[in-house]
Amino acid sequence: MNNIVMTKAGNETRFVAFQENEIAMLRTELEMMLEEDTRLKKIVGAAALFISRLEGEVLPKGTVVAGLALARLIDEMPDDTMCEALQLYQAN
Repeated sequence: MNNIVMTKAGNETRFVAFQENEIAMLRTELEMMLEEDTRLKKIVGAAALFISRLEGEVLPKGTVVAGLALARLIDEMPDDTMCEALQLYQAN
């Protein structure tokens, strides 16, 4: 049995037919990606707390460089994503 899915890219609209097994595979892949997203957000939350607790500590130069790189990456995250990451980490 085919399922028809409408897709849009810019001004272009297309209809694509998917088999049931293709939809099941896509659903499984999406669920795996969402689980990975949650795990990564927990890691980011832990890293953010780690960095915040290092403030004022005397660290070796290599550690400082790595910490600054990590802090910069964390700062680039959208606020709502960072809040979610901290909440996920603190929930465990």
